[in-house]
Amino acid sequence: MEVASLGDRRLEVRLDEDHSRKLSEIVSRRGKSVSAWVKEVIDRTYEDLSRQERMRAVRRIAEAAVEDVPEPDALARELEKAHEPSGLR
Repeated sequence: MEVASLGDRRLEVRLDEDHSRKLSEIVSRRGKSVSAWVKEVIDRTYEDLSRQERMRAVRRIAEAAVEDVPEPDALARELEKAHEPSGLR
């Protein structure tokens, strides 16, 4: 990945003809630039990963032997805090 000096990051991806054609078709159908579409896919994937992490945490909590179960709102806040998207790497 090449990094520009003004804070924007430039990404270079090399595609074979088939993937290049598919990408052109996707962005054409969606009426977006390649850059806008890639950013959308990154955001959507990031959100999906965050959701999956939260669901795993919920399952672990549900499987745990908990004697003092917190109120749903308090539990939701604790889960959000513990599994914020900024914690993904």
